[in-house]
Amino acid sequence: MISRDRILSEIWHMSDEVETRTVDAHIRNLRKKIGSERIATVVGFGYRYDPPQV
Repeated sequence: MISRDRILSEIWHMSDEVETRTVDAHIRNLRKKIGSERIATVVGFGYRYDPPQV
């Protein structure tokens, strides 16, 4: 699992205090490309990547 704040700070080097929906837009685009079942929203925390089952 990875929090929205961690994504903002490590990917875009933004402060945790910044409120932005950029992460949501990128997650939405990723879900369109790789499938919505791969990226789960963890309410109150952030996101979780679920790799394909082999």
